[in-house]
Amino acid sequence: IATNLSNALRRIRLLDEKRYVWSDAFFINQHNGEEKAIQVCHMLAIYQKASRVIVWVGE
Repeated sequence: IATNLSNALRRIRLLDEKRYVWSDAFFINQHNGEEKAIQVCHMLAIYQKASRVIVWVGE
């Protein structure tokens, strides 16, 4: 896990309940251009179906 993602997960975690998180930085191989292109097509549906979207731009 990259430092930036680790920091984000620490900041948004809930201590008293579960939180389901999807992160492109974790679930998409950032070093594989073909995979990224395919997965980006699915991101609209992922974000549309999310109950909440949190954008992390760093500290």
